[in-house]
Amino acid sequence: MVKRRKRKISPLQSHTPQGNWTETVLWQTLLKTRDPKKADVVQSLNSWMPKIEKILASGGTPPTAFTLHDHGHSFRVAQRMAEVIPNEVLSKLSAYEIKGHERLTITTGWAPIEKEKGELLQSGLSASDSGSTPKEYLPASDRKNLEAMDKARENISREMIRTVRWLSQEGALRNGLGRFRFHIPYFELPGGRSLVFLHIKKTRNILEVQKLLHGLCVSPHQNTLFSWKGMLIRTDDKVFSASHSDFKYPSLQVELDFHGEAAGSLSISRTLLNLSNEAAGAVAELRSYIGEYVQRFIKGNSASNYSVLNRRVCEIDDLPVVHPKWCFTIGKQRNVKWRNIAFPIVSGNPWRYNNSPCKVLWNGKPVQIPTPLRGTYKNDQFETISFGSRPEDL
Repeated sequence: MVKRRKRKISPLQSHTPQGNWTETVLWQTLLKTRDPKKADVVQSLNSWMPKIEKILASGGTPPTAFTLHDHGHSFRVAQRMAEVIPNEVLSKLSAYEIKGHERLTITTGWAPIEKEKGELLQSGLSASDSGSTPKEYLPASDRKNLEAMDKARENISREMIRTVRWLSQEGALRNGLGRFRFHIPYFELPGGRSLVFLHIKKTRNILEVQKLLHGLCVSPHQNTLFSWKGMLIRTDDKVFSASHSDFKYPSLQVELDFHGEAAGSLSISRTLLNLSNEAAGAVAELRSYIGEYVQRFIKGNSASNYSVLNRRVCEIDDLPVVHPKWCFTIGKQRNVKWRNIAFPIVSGNPWRYNNSPCKVLWNGKPVQIPTPLRGTYKNDQFETISFGSRPEDL
């Protein structure tokens, strides 16, 4: 164990002027280092520190040791750092570590949201089934099952990332209220494009639906991000909820950045925006635009084997499908295959939560029962997509 020598931290009286920043221990340490990048760091500090001190000298804050920002602020911070950092560490710092982080660059434009996109994909995938009990306290057999499920989730995530594509669009809200950007994920599957993720195994012309944890599909959720002049905020108005539109949105990531004064009023905390009537109207126009955009996608992919599924997800009834297909459970092995819909057929809704019967007859003729597409959660009663539950389906 390395013993640290205790050093007495000298009191720096913040209300009295301090020395120049070039007199600090950190600066002297930097000059003595043999780091090959020292020259670049020295040049950068010589360029920026005088300007920083000038700005700090112009500010006025209460004259306390903690909050005062005057021309001696940089000196006090650098000195404190040198006094707090142990000698054995201080002597080994590189030129860039002494200088600190690289200069912050701020530009206009949308921020990358790859992290948010990843979270959107994961939103429809069930979490661990361990509940509140730590894994180490579970029986060995339960731990083994959980590890197998976690591995299955990783495999599903990789397959989703491999097959996902994004429909992205951006533009301006009316009357200069702000800008919008949205991203809709869809999946390039064997047999066509789908707004819902399915693990399809294709053998010749047969499409077999593979099980995904406790279900058959993953349908990512919807997420809306609001900002005011680029700063993340909240709003009380659930502008993309189902109650605001006859159109049911698929998985969707929407970003709304308001910067017009007529957009609404900010709370005192600057974290909540109450939308004005004009802004709410602009958002309603955006909802309609996204709905039309998704309908064009569904119509343009009507030849996909999953066109009925795409239509069902968005509850669109007026887009005809020439060769409708759905999944059906076949035989005692209960293999699920994606195939043509044939009549007679009954609704699969009664079997949303239980296995459908292997064989149903009507007047001696076999009747098809479409298999409901359950999500990956163990008790997923609300994420099930069933066909035949409405007259419009049939």
